[in-house]
This record gives sequence, C-alpha cells and structure tokens, in this order.
Amino acid sequence: MPKRASCILAHWNNIEPSAHHAHGAWQGRELTRFGAVPGVLWGRGYGQAQSAVVPRYLTLYGLRDTSILESRAYKRALIDSVPTSQSARPPVRPVARWVCRVYGRPAGEPEGDLMVRTLSEFSDVLPVVDRMAQVPGKLHFLLAERLQTGLPLQWLSAARRDFVRDQWLLCATASDCHPVQAAPDAVLFQRMKIVR
Repeated sequence: MPKRASCILAHWNNIEPSAHHAHGAWQGRELTRFGAVPGVLWGRGYGQAQSAVVPRYLTLYGLRDTSILESRAYKRALIDSVPTSQSARPPVRPVARWVCRVYGRPAGEPEGDLMVRTLSEFSDVLPVVDRMAQVPGKLHFLLAERLQTGLPLQWLSAARRDFVRDQWLLCATASDCHPVQAAPDAVLFQRMKIVR
C-alpha cells in the first residue's frame, strides 16, 4: 500500500559551489537518519540550477502528521544530526524550513523531477495549476499549506527562517516517471542521486 503523507516537511538551502560534493553525502545521511523516525513515511532530495531567486536544494519529507515533529525519536534525530553535519553546514547559505499540511488527498512519494512554486494566496493556485498542466504529459499535483509549527533548528538563525516566503507549496511530477518539463512560473527541481 502506498505511503501517503498528510503533512510535508520542506527544507530549502543553498551551499557554496566548492561544497556541492559534500552536500550530496550530507543529504544522504540526513535522509537516512530522519527516514528512520517512526511516522516519517518518505524523503526525497532535489536540486535546481534554473533560478537564482529560489534556493538550489530542496528536501521533502512526507509525514504521517505534525505530531512526529514533537516526538522523542525526531528530537533525537535532530540532536544526532548536529555533530555529523558540521562538515557540510559551514558553507550552507540561506535556509528555510516549512511544516505543511497537505491540501486534499494525502501525498504519495514523488517519483522523478518536480516543478515547484510557492504562492502567497490560495486564489493564485488554480491559475498556476492551469499553466503547469499545459506541459506535455500527465501530471500529479501536491498542494500543501504552510503551518506555524515545528521545532526550530538549532543551527538555523532567525534571519534565515523566512528566506522562502509565501504560504502555499505547489509541486507537480510526471505520472509516467518521464522527465517533467519546466512550466512558466515554476522552477524545475531535479531529483538528486543521493550518496548514502
């Protein structure tokens, strides 16, 4: 049975160009560590080089519900991630962390690349979906609303927490697992090959 998430945890970050190789290994360790937390249903890492406005890296975790973020296992994973992530963390530039509630049907694990757009108003969603739907192929959409909840990361300064603004996260992936093409107003994030 597919693992469908009612909530999404999204991490955006940039990193100094000289540290891209280290980022892949760091992200692989993080996906493995947090993926082992009960209630974390799936995790995926993505990267993009299309837009200088949007952070280069995006990591999505599918959660059973937001209570996972208050669990002892999740807090332990956060603590354990600090010393093992120090080598990649110094070159990390502005980071954002969103806790989101999936709107509509719970979200299955994305396959392939993602078109991503953040929006400030729900009324903006349908016009963007219409434009995304004009690209070739059948798409699956994920829409999630940002919540004001979740433990702050110890290493994420207050100045960085709102680097990615807006209130809604909209993602689209090709249903046939073929490469998805970029649509107007959206950034194409390619699924990264994770080093574990």
